[in-house]
Amino acid sequence: MAKKPKSTDPDYDDLAATYQVAEIALLNSVLKACGISDKRKRRKICEEFIFSQGLIFDEGAFQANGQWYAPVLDYVELRGDPDRGFRKTKNYYKLSNDFPGYHEYAMGNSGHFFEDCKEKTDFDWGPEYE
Repeated sequence: MAKKPKSTDPDYDDLAATYQVAEIALLNSVLKACGISDKRKRRKICEEFIFSQGLIFDEGAFQANGQWYAPVLDYVELRGDPDRGFRKTKNYYKLSNDFPGYHEYAMGNSGHFFEDCKEKTDFDWGPEYE
């Protein structure tokens, strides 16, 4: 029997980690633009925020119109580019039951951004505030 080829699709964990690094990069650039030049202070704010946001994504709930809801992040593959625009494909990556959790990734992704990447990302993530 032939081996099943390994999928080249990204898995949810990889997309979630990349998304979280993009959020850290965005918050860090906003903090810089608002005059917070102390890297340790920016890192501490980013860590506190991304951990708390992770808890909301993982365990949070809110009530609206008498019904409870929880935020759930899914990702959709896009075609196109930022200059000409994007269109969504039908390739969705949904939260898996075995995903450890955004709050579990928070400190590692913050360390990756501030230490390994030296406050730069190796991917385009959108607006920058510098």
